[in-house]
Amino acid sequence: FEDIHPLYLKLKDNKNYEKKIFETAFDINPSHHLLIQYAFQKHTENAVSKTVNLTENSSVDDVKEIFKMALELNLKGITIYRDKSKPKQTLNFCNLNPDREC
Repeated sequence: FEDIHPLYLKLKDNKNYEKKIFETAFDINPSHHLLIQYAFQKHTENAVSKTVNLTENSSVDDVKEIFKMALELNLKGITIYRDKSKPKQTLNFCNLNPDREC
């Protein structure tokens, strides 16, 4: 264990360190998903694909705002996925949050 990363050593006693450092797609605000895509998109002429993951209670207006912002940023490839919009899905919020009742 001599080669453990110094950041881990600093934070290992903090029980929430993994949550603070290792965010998932569900933890990131939808507008930040678009800004991440924009950061890559501005350096290429090709399309950059990015999925914005939404919670199951996201509204139609939320989706409209995401597409509006994507258009304003001139993003070429955007996908929106709302949690539980399909009966079976590979990744869902319940897999990532064992405290949540699913």
